[in-house]
Amino acid sequence: NAGNTGQATPLQSAGSANLTIQNGAFGTTTGSASLNFSSLLIGSNGWLTVLQGSSYGSFAFSGNATSKAGGGININTGGFSGNQRDGGGAGGYMPFFPYAGGGGGNGGMGATATNSAIGGRAGYQSVSTPTLPGAGGGGLTPYSFGGNGGGAVQMSVAGVFLLNGVISANGGNGLGEGG
Repeated sequence: NAGNTGQATPLQSAGSANLTIQNGAFGTTTGSASLNFSSLLIGSNGWLTVLQGSSYGSFAFSGNATSKAGGGININTGGFSGNQRDGGGAGGYMPFFPYAGGGGGNGGMGATATNSAIGGRAGYQSVSTPTLPGAGGGGLTPYSFGGNGGGAVQMSVAGVFLLNGVISANGGNGLGEGG
């Protein structure tokens, strides 16, 4: 990203290259193709991300992968949009005021609406081997809108995977009258 902090850099496979993401950089996949590299180093304030709705990110490293403290893999809100998920799992909603919506499920249950009036949806995939991103939260247009689901990433590391940073795949908040 030519040293520009916060700029998303689209990644392409380079099997013999080492991938280093640090100093405010974002390395981003733009689809569900598998990307191959020799090794991975995510430094402080460096983030490996997957664009929202990109299905999932898939990475293979023939050597080691390291994520240092203060950086990591952030695929928050990288899943399906509100009220969406092929085959079910999107959060439910109340068809009357306050139009609250529950969270979408994936490997586990979606969150309950803030007023506890509607629960989240049940998960539809394995917790350990998801192949799709999270379902969107529930809402009733035009009164409330569910947040995006969490993203999904698959990593294959032939060497050692040292995680001192974070891996985060949270869904986003909804908005509207239901809160």
